[in-house]
Amino acid sequence: MAPSKKRTISDLLEVLQKYENRWDEMALKVFGNSQRTSSRSGIRKAEAAFRFAKIVQQFGIKTFADALKLGLSEDLERAIKTIEGQGSGICLAYFLILAGHQDVVKPDRWLRRFVANARGRKSVAPEVAVQLVRSASLVLRPEFPNLVPSVLENKIWNYERGQDNKLKNRCEGDGDHCSTSAELKHRENHLSV
Repeated sequence: MAPSKKRTISDLLEVLQKYENRWDEMALKVFGNSQRTSSRSGIRKAEAAFRFAKIVQQFGIKTFADALKLGLSEDLERAIKTIEGQGSGICLAYFLILAGHQDVVKPDRWLRRFVANARGRKSVAPEVAVQLVRSASLVLRPEFPNLVPSVLENKIWNYERGQDNKLKNRCEGDGDHCSTSAELKHRENHLSV
């Protein structure tokens, strides 16, 4: 059996190019996903993926190895944030994590909710969440040598996702467990962080 060829951004763009400006068709035929980047005036995620790939290519990134070499580039981040629905930078952070960048933290709602709860606050800014997770990783590293920021972020993400599922399952159970408006309000507050 021949070894599989590693795919590049150019390979992806070759597939997507024929659908440029036909985002609905690209969304269905290539990605099987017609969601938008935002419920309010967002673009198709397919278009966002195409634009992301074009920008990454412009920065000389052909493979994940190239993304690792470039690292956390402010210019790349600024360019990615021009894509509608990508202003938070979470998509770039996730891309860099998948590329293997260990110091990147993705400040999505799950992570921010965890950090806010840990600090006894209703919410926390994305930059604060990222810095605190990086700091926590350093403090914990003597005991857990492989606990780099991206791994800690993933552990927190999985924990928070599990907490949300537990609450959802409890509320969808026999109904009596979720009958208080205080509990429903508590859930609502945490999901909006």
